[in-house]
Parts: sequence; C-alpha cells; structure tokens
Amino acid sequence: MRAVGLKPDALVSSPLARARETAELAAKALRTDVLVDPRLAGDLGIQRLDEILGELDAERPVLVGHDPDFSALVAMLCGASRIPMKKGALARLDVQRPLQPGGGVLRWLVPPPTCSGPTAEAGQHSRAEEVDGR
Repeated sequence: MRAVGLKPDALVSSPLARARETAELAAKALRTDVLVDPRLAGDLGIQRLDEILGELDAERPVLVGHDPDFSALVAMLCGASRIPMKKGALARLDVQRPLQPGGGVLRWLVPPPTCSGPTAEAGQHSRAEEVDGR
C-alpha cells in the first residue's frame, strides 16, 4: 500500500469480519487506527457515502467495504458504465462534495496481485477505496 503512495488521514471500515480484518492489517501497515462505520456494510449509494465523508475530519480517507457496492460507486462517481473492483483491489478517486454521478476522477486502480505484503493476503476478502475529498 505504501508503494502506491497511500497516505490517508482516516481509515474507515465496514464492521463485517472480512473488511475489518483487511482494515486492521492496512491500519498496521499505514500506522493508523480503524474507524468502524456500519453504513459501509449495507446498501451503499452516493448519498450515504457523501454522509460518511461529511462526518469525517479527513481529506484523504480510505474506505474498506464490499462489492457490489464499491464497484458500482467507483463507476458511478467516475461516470463509467462499469469498473470492476476485484477482491483486494485499491482505487483512488478524486471527488468534491457534494458527491455527484460523474463528478469524480479515477486516478488509479491497483489490482490485488500488485498489493504485496500482509495486506494483500487479507485484501482478498474486501475492497479498499481511497477518496481524496478535495
């Protein structure tokens, strides 16, 4: 994760076990704490994501959650018809709030084999998304 320049100021995870495991490993590698938000475990749309981001005191949060929500959100925010997020993938989106369909820019999408180290193994179970809220 450090190899792709990940420097989050918050790490927020779904409370579900696989996402929490991934988030804990990522937090250890990034030397940060995990915030748990149950909204990341349910039906996650743009409005709910905007609420979560609005409550964070962070400009570069990393979100750890589940598919198909993350694939759909990444695609919707970037104005694409489809962007599949494989298990353990990392995506960086630059967005402005309030979030709008097509209002984000996909800066990078890193497939799971590229994410090496202990977080890659755990990352096989969930998705991580870095959102740059500038």
